[in-house]
Amino acid sequence: MSASSDLSSDENKQPRQRSLARRANGVVTALLVAFFLGAHGLLGSASAIVALDSSLSWIAWIGTAAIAVHVCLNVRVTVEKLSDPEKPPSAHKKAKIALRWATGIVLLVTIVLHITLVRTHGAGAAWATPPAVAATVVLIAALSAHVFLCLKSLIRDLGGSKELKDKVTPLVRAVLCAFACLLYAMVVAGHLR
Repeated sequence: MSASSDLSSDENKQPRQRSLARRANGVVTALLVAFFLGAHGLLGSASAIVALDSSLSWIAWIGTAAIAVHVCLNVRVTVEKLSDPEKPPSAHKKAKIALRWATGIVLLVTIVLHITLVRTHGAGAAWATPPAVAATVVLIAALSAHVFLCLKSLIRDLGGSKELKDKVTPLVRAVLCAFACLLYAMVVAGHLR
């Protein structure tokens, strides 16, 4: 086989089709990021500074249900990745999967702590005491770290090309860091008022 035929076969090679579980997980994940970092994070942090109506708290429970769907889809996607006969995962890929699961578990623990604080002490509990503020800050950090680590896969699962992923990832990560700092500042300002 000549070098030119090798080159043409590489050019004609289509990107691998993402499984339905990966595409569905991409959509659910994008919605979760928008909801929890956007709506819930901003409104929750703002309520530390100004009083907000809590009648829409049921929306947070929809987000919590979406987390359960995300976890189930991730179990499926992880099994697919680890048992792929066409492209078996390297040790590096397995380590990345393990790190994503580790940050996800830390995030889940901090979410449970956050929900427990809010359900036990009311919505203002997230910044009522220094330990509660610390728990909220750890939650923001855990969510930011998890999204930061999983961002490239998310872009690909949503149908983004490698080129788009390489261009967008640094920008989104910078925005994510700035947004996390804003949430931190709002939580701390709410505690100090």
